[in-house]
Amino acid sequence: MAISEVKLINNYYHVFDENGRKITQYQASVGELQGFNSQYIVVLRGGNLVVCDENFRRISQRSQSATGEFLNITDKIHCKRGGYIVTYDEHLNQISQRQDLY
Repeated sequence: MAISEVKLINNYYHVFDENGRKITQYQASVGELQGFNSQYIVVLRGGNLVVCDENFRRISQRSQSATGEFLNITDKIHCKRGGYIVTYDEHLNQISQRQDLY
């Protein structure tokens, strides 16, 4: 199922598909929502970036000190680490990096 929206309602994350139907809900204690795309959700929990599927099952996890500060998510995950923008896949394997010019 493709994720189209993740909303925080009454201390629960509600995940909706492209038809507006609720896929699941999960307690917000799973972590602070950083972003999502149609395939997965990224939360920050205890200093770790955690990538989850639409049912909040963990795909991967890595410390934020290793990945850098979360910036955004497209089809990949983008973080700022030092003076670089680093791109990761859903398993938080580094794909590329470039110097942050701004």
